[in-house]
Amino acid sequence: MNDFRGKLVGRLLALSILAVGWTFAKAQSGFTPKACWTFDQDPVNFSLEQVHFFKTESPEDLELNQKGRVGASLLFTREDEPWRCFNLGQSETSLKAMTVELLLKGSRDYQGGSIFNWKGRISLEMSSKTLRVEVGTSGESVNLITQLNGAHRLSPGYYADGDWHHLVIRVDAVKGTLDLFVDGESPPEMSTTFPTGLNLNPGSTFLLGSQAEGARLSGEIDELAIYNQALPVNLIRQHFQDASEGLHYSKKIQKDREVSIEPVARMSLENKDFPVNYPNVTDRAEDLMKGYPWPGFKPGNQLPRNIPWVMDWEEFCGNAPKGEEVASAVELQKEMIRNWNYALQVGNVWKASREKQLDARGYLIGEFIRLANDPEFEAVPRLLVTNWQMAKPSVLGGDEAQPLISQSTHPDDHYLKLVQKKKNQKKKLSFAAPQSLASRDGEVQKYLVSVILKRLNQKRIDLVAENGEVNPKHFAPELIENDAALIRDRQKVAPHSSWEGYQALRKTDFRRSYSSQFMNLINQTNAASGFPAARLYWYNLSGGEPAGFQYDTSATLLPVFQGSRRPMPYFYPQEPRLWREHKLATAGLNRMIEGRQAELAAGDSLMCPIVSPGFTDSKGYKIRDEEMIRPGQYLGLLKVLAALGADHFAPFVYYNVPPGSGVEYQPGWRTWKLAMPSYAQAVSSRAAEFFYQGTLLEGDYNGEKEARKNYSLYSFNAGGLSNFVVVRRLHGQKKYLITGTCQPNSNFEGSENTEKEVSILLDGKEIRFKIRRQGSVYIYDASQSAPVFYQLDGWHEAWDPGWWSKEIVLQAELWDEQSGNPSLQTEKKNKGHNFTEFTTSVSASGNTRLKFHFQPRHPEQLKLLPQIRMRKLSPGAASVQVKLNGVSLGNFNSRGSQDWEWQRLAPESKSVWDAQIAKMQLGQTQMVELIWSDGGLEIDQLALKYP
Repeated sequence: MNDFRGKLVGRLLALSILAVGWTFAKAQSGFTPKACWTFDQDPVNFSLEQVHFFKTESPEDLELNQKGRVGASLLFTREDEPWRCFNLGQSETSLKAMTVELLLKGSRDYQGGSIFNWKGRISLEMSSKTLRVEVGTSGESVNLITQLNGAHRLSPGYYADGDWHHLVIRVDAVKGTLDLFVDGESPPEMSTTFPTGLNLNPGSTFLLGSQAEGARLSGEIDELAIYNQALPVNLIRQHFQDASEGLHYSKKIQKDREVSIEPVARMSLENKDFPVNYPNVTDRAEDLMKGYPWPGFKPGNQLPRNIPWVMDWEEFCGNAPKGEEVASAVELQKEMIRNWNYALQVGNVWKASREKQLDARGYLIGEFIRLANDPEFEAVPRLLVTNWQMAKPSVLGGDEAQPLISQSTHPDDHYLKLVQKKKNQKKKLSFAAPQSLASRDGEVQKYLVSVILKRLNQKRIDLVAENGEVNPKHFAPELIENDAALIRDRQKVAPHSSWEGYQALRKTDFRRSYSSQFMNLINQTNAASGFPAARLYWYNLSGGEPAGFQYDTSATLLPVFQGSRRPMPYFYPQEPRLWREHKLATAGLNRMIEGRQAELAAGDSLMCPIVSPGFTDSKGYKIRDEEMIRPGQYLGLLKVLAALGADHFAPFVYYNVPPGSGVEYQPGWRTWKLAMPSYAQAVSSRAAEFFYQGTLLEGDYNGEKEARKNYSLYSFNAGGLSNFVVVRRLHGQKKYLITGTCQPNSNFEGSENTEKEVSILLDGKEIRFKIRRQGSVYIYDASQSAPVFYQLDGWHEAWDPGWWSKEIVLQAELWDEQSGNPSLQTEKKNKGHNFTEFTTSVSASGNTRLKFHFQPRHPEQLKLLPQIRMRKLSPGAASVQVKLNGVSLGNFNSRGSQDWEWQRLAPESKSVWDAQIAKMQLGQTQMVELIWSDGGLEIDQLALKYP
């Protein structure tokens, strides 16, 4: 809750004993609870004899935090006993009203669970989707289910922010009302009614943190109180204020006391999360892409090109007039190649079976082949997309419409004999089936690849992306261990391997038998043309679920380049609330972290994840645009993936939904999905040494969890589940790449702050800085006595890129080229390692030169004028010369002020600037150069701003 954030506990009570207590009121005076737990030495006397602890010999065995919200609090961790049981004694049988209130603080791995359950009478539980209250009455039970799909109190992120929250359940059977209050407020969604005249059921055991395995309470509880009354609203709000000030609940209403309550949640979408002119976006995809701010890759960087795994270019470019979708797709590819670091997709191989489309004009695969033959693009890495599921033997004259490996008409010994079989389950290919099935499917792809190679002027393919989602699939060992054919085959090929290892080995054999057919052709063709072997990417060949197969064996299929293999996990969180979780077809950060453990253990420090913020097909990925993750959130997540080791990405684009399904795609709303991976990668291009000569730190994981399921590994505690911070370190140096994001859990406006101040513990020091929804990437250099701290992505914004500022900011410390002796220094407003407000600038001696590149991409940017933020600490004036594309604009002069000042062009330089601007064309890269004339001058930024 907002009033809790950033406040110190107002008053901690002196503890004479470590105890958990409650007190009974013999007579009502004001609003005195029937029972309360303070978890410390309460000023009111209490008796420990009336408390029963389940599986706990004494109160001293409970884990308490002496610095809870009000004195001490009771701790719950997933590894501990999942709940605490208290005996409330005889419960009233004709109770008409009651209130239960408590303070709750979820830990950073809290994803829901039962908060309390007074069996038979009242319970409260949370999930990632709902808050659920159940009240037992003499009639039917009353349920209040609040959907957490909005903002503020109606967002799951509100409860997973690492702060304390005041929760109150109020039941009034006389009025027939049930209300849930959160931090002093009860939105309409948190209230319901029920028939009057009922009694509340007697309650039995009172459980705190009770739930099944995997959904336990993880966090802290404080100030739990139970009343045989329905507390008035103003007292509930007063108790919220009491807790925020570190005070026990007051028992009387203080009429002269004002309590400030955060407004009720607003339930509206943020318009800037969608393209300009939403919902009526009519611009063509290539025009939208050309209008986005330039990603700003560092020239000469060695990061691999991104993989355009686009399945349906024509549909994606559906805003083009009818019949021009293919031409639009060609122009989009050109833009992606020129400015966004993408490889060139020659085509989806299965379309080569229609040879007419390769030679006639107007067909996508033929036009893409002609694009590859264009001299401008001939040197660009070329990508083929293959799909084993589409390898139809009929291409080679057979009758089969399915690949051999997917058919169910082979002899019975080609299929598994499962211990348990689902009803009407299809036959499952055996790991002991002949490898020739895979080889024959590979020959189909080989033929189609040869058809494409014949039409390329320069005979080469550099990259191949294979789907590979075919049988045999992974099975739990207990389901296959009695299969006689498998037992014989395992004894033959892997006698010392486990069932897991055997399955991975045989799966790898099938894949190699298949892919070697067409990869050998490609590599022989490349060699004859003087080019290296192609790199083969396998969809979801990774260390995590649902890949299933033992990674260290499966990874032998992956080529090594730039010192590492690249596993290819998929990242499809789909909905904002699922950015961490993995459910069914979706995959969030938890699955990535799970997989990274196996991948790093195998020595693979880098990866190329297949990424999509959400897409639509006819199976398990149906989602409307307004409901899927928006651009700012997606960009923040991609930067985290980069920090985890993604030096390039494979954006997956696929929309295939029957008309009338209610989730048809809107082509004009989707182009940003191809831009965001490049924005994230461009940031990495300015810190490439952290990927190739650096290490991913394990974070401040405390080792309490089983390693494979530790979803906090590789991240640092930054104060709440919505905050995610990852750090890489240069080998042998105290230089760090810090990446953080604060993630919303819904698309409603206000569901999460777009910027937060956080702190992490790094090498024994508390480092404080800001993180944003769109991600914040910093370099922290602690190798010097005065640490240097600067940001690589400060100009990124939290919205669709069409809304980003048209002004261009060039941070002086992020130069593209330099000569001379520039040095960096960081000035902070706060003491210690608090970098929430800082300025990092460049100083240099005379004749130092810094070069920067920028690209105007919108007509408004041709109206901008240069300004420099500068100062001079030593006496006397100083100047810096500015050149644009080699032409001097003159000097920017400092007046010798020790304060930061923005300096503009001198009047005589304005005409020179105008002449250079007149020569510019949108989409062309420009170069600006700063030349120091003398020392003592510090420069923070060069910016192109509105006059």
